[in-house]
Amino acid sequence: MTTNPNLPPGITRTVAFANGFLSVEIDPATGHSVVRVTDAAAILIYVRDRDEVLLISQRRAAAVSSGNPSGTTTETVAGRFDYETDVRTLIVNDVLEEAGATVTPEEILLLNGGEPLYSAAGVLTERVYLAYAEVDSSRIDPEDRVYGAAGEREAIRRVFVPMDELAAV
Repeated sequence: MTTNPNLPPGITRTVAFANGFLSVEIDPATGHSVVRVTDAAAILIYVRDRDEVLLISQRRAAAVSSGNPSGTTTETVAGRFDYETDVRTLIVNDVLEEAGATVTPEEILLLNGGEPLYSAAGVLTERVYLAYAEVDSSRIDPEDRVYGAAGEREAIRRVFVPMDELAAV
C-alpha cells in the first residue's frame, strides 16, 4: 500500500496495481472501494461507401469466462488517456493504431455534448467520451493484418459489419 498525497477529499488509503495503471482506494465515509483509472474515449466509425460499421475484435483477459473461454470481444475503437492529449487527438491516434483508418479531428462528432459518461460509477472513476465519425473505404488500410500497439501486447482484428446486420452483433 502506498500513500498518495493527491487523493480526493475523504480518501485516505490507496493501493496501486499494474505499475500505477489503476489504484484501489477506500472511502472512509462509506467503506466502499473505489477503482481509480484514467478516462477513455470510444468511437463508432461508419464506412459510407460500404454501408458498414468498422468495429474491432481482440482478446480481453477480463472477458474470459465459461461462456467466452477465449475472452474475445467485438467492440468499438477505444483508447485511454495514458498520455497528455485532447480527446479528438486521442481518437485520431487510436483509430489509426487499432483499425488502420484515418479520421481528422474535425470529422469527429463528440456525443453527449462532448461530456464523458461514467462507465461504472458504482466502483470506477473512469469516464468515457463517446464519438462518431464517417469515412470512405479509401481512408482504411486495405491490408488485412493484425493491428494494435505491440508494446501494449495488442492483437486487434478489424470487423466490418453491414448496417443491416448490426443488430445481430
